[in-house]
Amino acid sequence: VVPHCNHSARCAPAPSCNDCYDARAAAKVQVTGNGEVTAGLLSPSKLLALRGGVSQLQDAEEWEELLARADTLIVVDFTASWCGPCQRIAPVFTALADEYPDVVFVKIDVDELGELAADLGVSSMPTFQMWRNGEMLDVVRGADEAKLRAAVAHFA
Repeated sequence: VVPHCNHSARCAPAPSCNDCYDARAAAKVQVTGNGEVTAGLLSPSKLLALRGGVSQLQDAEEWEELLARADTLIVVDFTASWCGPCQRIAPVFTALADEYPDVVFVKIDVDELGELAADLGVSSMPTFQMWRNGEMLDVVRGADEAKLRAAVAHFA
């Protein structure tokens, strides 16, 4: 999600206009101290600037970079396009992102990032994990709206 984006679908992963996709790609270009432009990871500060919406992580490097430096709450939705319960709870996850603008909400597609999901102990979907300062605080398994809301409220 990009702050200027007005797309109701929160651009996951890219709307048909490609505004948000292009902005994410541009954000991966960094300017070094001597003015050189280099390609690199999406910086955590840029990801943290995306608070207030849901961002789709594209690779394990984005996750590692975010996790290594994030001192704010990160709520991760491990999902898959074919997962019915995942699709049913997706609007709740988006609503929580709107309700808690200082929390970072990200989705990880287990079909695209299966190794990362397995490394993080995800064995069923949906699985929601709460992280802060590189430490997993809690896990909610299943599409249980009450448990998800309670966990986010507790750690936010």
